[in-house]
Amino acid sequence: MHRRVGRGVVTGLLVLLAAAGLGGCGGGGDTLGATSGKTVFYPPPPDPPRYQFLTSFSTAAPWIPEQKTGFTDFVLGAERNTARPTGEISSPFDVASRDGKIYVCDLGAGKVHVIDAVAKSYATLGDSRTILHPLSITIAPDGTRYVVDGKLRRVAVFDANDTFLRHIGDPKTIAPNDLAVHGDELFVVDRQDGEIEVWDRQGKLLRKISSKGGRPEQFDEPFGIAVDSRGQVYVSDVFRRQVKVFDTRGAFLRMLGEAGDRPGYFGRPKGMAVDSRDRLYVADVDWDAIYVYSPEGQLLIYIHDRTEKAAHKMLHQTGLCIDGSSTIKAFEKFVAPGFRVEYLLLSANQLGENKVTVLAFGSMGEPSPMLPIPGTQPDGRRPGALTAGQANQP
Repeated sequence: MHRRVGRGVVTGLLVLLAAAGLGGCGGGGDTLGATSGKTVFYPPPPDPPRYQFLTSFSTAAPWIPEQKTGFTDFVLGAERNTARPTGEISSPFDVASRDGKIYVCDLGAGKVHVIDAVAKSYATLGDSRTILHPLSITIAPDGTRYVVDGKLRRVAVFDANDTFLRHIGDPKTIAPNDLAVHGDELFVVDRQDGEIEVWDRQGKLLRKISSKGGRPEQFDEPFGIAVDSRGQVYVSDVFRRQVKVFDTRGAFLRMLGEAGDRPGYFGRPKGMAVDSRDRLYVADVDWDAIYVYSPEGQLLIYIHDRTEKAAHKMLHQTGLCIDGSSTIKAFEKFVAPGFRVEYLLLSANQLGENKVTVLAFGSMGEPSPMLPIPGTQPDGRRPGALTAGQANQP
């Protein structure tokens, strides 16, 4: 039976802990990424660093310049106006990023925050007529933004300039939860019927993938979805505690993980993302961890940090995104000397003080390959229980 890991329970040799003794600020203020001058890498030394924690934030305020009053206000003695929109992030459920803009689906506020980290501005996407309960956001290669809305039970479509175009989907037949784009097709998670619907760009149903049921290829509670360049469709099944893998026509290929509390096993897998090399990132909200898999389904690394009251602590990650665009420039000041960044990994954390966490994937000097965790099977599972002598305490 599935057990939740408690404090002090061994969690595996390759659980990646932050450097000991880090100070840090919470993500709620205007300061970004303060960690007492120390750098957090995953994995920690002596292993070669692959991920660097850059910053976390819970408001848009750090990117919004103060509004200065004009000369007339000064002469007339008007009070200096330094008020600015804070863009306070309440309960983020997903995040997407492209070309300097960071989009945060905030269930608590019922809006999508748009933070332009390069142009230093803040806005919201759409309005109450177009978005009520944003569950996820996906940016297609052509820049089209797709926002899945839980209350409207539809998908709001915006162009690359954030202009609303239309709603797609029939709320009478589907309860959409997440969406992925592959070519000219949209792969939509339907939690109502426990299946994947494949649409064209106008929302016309083309076919369905799998269904709710007890067979290996069927779902209990499908949640997140991602599609890689090879056409592998990944669907996280929250209650089955697995990730199912299909091809784009719906043929079942394999599954990753199963219920358990060791690396390669899941508590509740939810949000997912795929990088430029088709590595799969899976957020597990029970273990507050991010798993990284090879395209063949082997577990490569396990990002998990129990450091208390630190800016790099992630809690209940529900959404992930990869960004290798010009957004990197906005975070260059946080990058450690000599660390060469390939792309950013952003996490939406529904709980805790740090609502959005930004990590950088890269290397010091020439990159070394990320090899599968020893003993991990191609389906992502790690055989056998670990003993205290084989594991590090959190």
